[in-house]
Amino acid sequence: MKQPALVLAVLCALFTGVGSAAAAESCVSASCHTILGKARFVHAPVADGGCDSCHNATGKKHPGQKGAFTLTAEGAALCEQCHDSKSAGKAGLHPALADGCTGCHSPHQSNTPKFLLQPADKLCFICHDNPAKGMQSVHPALEAGCTSCHDPHAGTFKKMLNAQGAALCEECHDSKTKGKKFAHTPVKDGDCTGCHSPHAGKSKGMLPASGAALCEGCHDKKAVGANVHGPVAAGDCSSCHDPHAADAKNQLTAPGNDLCYMCHDQKEGLKKLQNVHTIVADGCTNCHNPHNGPQKYMLAAKGDALCAGCHDALFKLAAEAPSKHAAVADGGCSACHDPHGTPQPKLLTAPAKEVCLSCHDAMQQKIAANKSQHEPVISGDCAACHNPHGSAIKPLLKAYYPASFYLGYSAENYALCFGCHDQGLAEFERTTTATGFRNGDVNIHRLHINKPDKGRTCKACHDVHGSDQARLVKSRVPGFGRWEIPVNLTVTSTGGTCVVGCHKPKSYDRVKPVKNP
Repeated sequence: MKQPALVLAVLCALFTGVGSAAAAESCVSASCHTILGKARFVHAPVADGGCDSCHNATGKKHPGQKGAFTLTAEGAALCEQCHDSKSAGKAGLHPALADGCTGCHSPHQSNTPKFLLQPADKLCFICHDNPAKGMQSVHPALEAGCTSCHDPHAGTFKKMLNAQGAALCEECHDSKTKGKKFAHTPVKDGDCTGCHSPHAGKSKGMLPASGAALCEGCHDKKAVGANVHGPVAAGDCSSCHDPHAADAKNQLTAPGNDLCYMCHDQKEGLKKLQNVHTIVADGCTNCHNPHNGPQKYMLAAKGDALCAGCHDALFKLAAEAPSKHAAVADGGCSACHDPHGTPQPKLLTAPAKEVCLSCHDAMQQKIAANKSQHEPVISGDCAACHNPHGSAIKPLLKAYYPASFYLGYSAENYALCFGCHDQGLAEFERTTTATGFRNGDVNIHRLHINKPDKGRTCKACHDVHGSDQARLVKSRVPGFGRWEIPVNLTVTSTGGTCVVGCHKPKSYDRVKPVKNP
């Protein structure tokens, strides 16, 4: 028997009157403390019979009188006579430790390692409710034991944690913000528990709720209004936003339009088009609200009212112009333009000529039958002469063009024509460059046009779109009453001959002037 056991045996003998033979049995005898030393794990002082390591005799008879023994120290101080302090220098102290180690450990023996009163995965639940009870998603760390995150005695931080906020989570999980430009505010602040329960939750990831229901704990509800974006209606915020961090603003999973193209792949071709609506290139959300909107496709306004938000000058012109385009008034912008982008200039839905002739079918038939066509018509540039949105001059002309057969000459009266043609063709008596309609250098155009009162306007001889003769010359022109004057033009490489019902045949030659009778 070791010395502490001998001392205790003597003490027992003195206070109980038991002889030395009985004292040799120490505190464990056939009638006292019979269970001690029989568990899987026995505290060393108990195993060695050193009961007096922790107990002091008071002199009262034992057994028989209460208070025969006292502890050599109170609470944790008793254990710290042999064991290092578990709380020194720690900010977060387990309340059970304040009352002594025996709140969790048996001082004598146990069938559980470290003399715990219960196995580690059950011990904490003697005092604490089981946070996993009834939850669908349980933190694997909790399944491994509370001490995966909490020090059972004391910790550097509150709740006996050895790290604070995200730093604790990142001991097991990769950082969610590393290398990312934009972080969700709770994540940026290291507050993982702003969304995740550290123990268990009703939804995957130890979340208290799933989808939009979780986000709406902080953010306003987005699934409202007449028209709601599909992912928003489904409560799937994470289809566009990363809940932790991302390289795009608002934690978007891709920047700008690339995010939209992840679902709307039919619009991804816009990236390769040369003619994309500026507002679209800047961002789909300039016209579409990504969450909801009062109009279809989450648009802020319907049809032309949306376009008017930027193109107000054009809408003012269309509303106030005396000459209005029926396509604008009846069909709106989309009658001619694609709101996103097309291979055609000005976002036209087809080449300009096709767009115009798709409505002006009579003009299409006329042009197809013509022998000669006006250069803007050939190139499909109707807008060279017409303003397609509206004009002060009928029919949608960009500048003045005389409607009458006769008119006194002034340059202003031919403003539309002189936008392309040399003004000298009507003003120079002699020229070798201003016009091809000349006899030598005598300007025959001026001869017809430039008169103080009865000058013949362009339309007297030419059809502005096309004609069945060369040089846009009409085969019949208005005459007297119902009679249309016949015109027959024969063209040569250096001139030609004009046979008109109102005068004798006239010829002209730019190289060898002709003398007409």
